[in-house]
Amino acid sequence: LLHHARGHYQGDLLNSLIYAVIIDLIDTHHLNPMRSESESTGISACDVVARAMANLRRRPQGYSTIKRIYLTQNAAQDDLF
Repeated sequence: LLHHARGHYQGDLLNSLIYAVIIDLIDTHHLNPMRSESESTGISACDVVARAMANLRRRPQGYSTIKRIYLTQNAAQDDLF
């Protein structure tokens, strides 16, 4: 599912799946998509996905990477409409 090439993870499908999980967490559990910049604690949907990926020992697993995927995919969704 995830291909590694020259240090970069290729995976439009994986990014789309991560985005879908984040949206589901927002809708189902009423989480904010990301942490607010003013708070270092608290759990966002991106935090949950990052922790799950780390627990599964899958990449990407850092909060900042998951947040970037969310922002990129969300912008792409906005471009569609």
